Amino acid sequence: SREIKLRKIEKIYFFSIRTIVLKQLGQYNRELCSFSLFPQ
Repeated sequence: SREIKLRKIEKIYFFSIRTIVLKQLGQYNRELCSFSLFPQ
């Protein structure tokens, strides 16, 4: 039963990290797009 709990925690951890990374990438892409659309 401890193994199952560990696996569940691993999954949650993985998904939260993936979500954070995807959010960061999305923000980065938006900044890149606005930068190339409106160069300083």
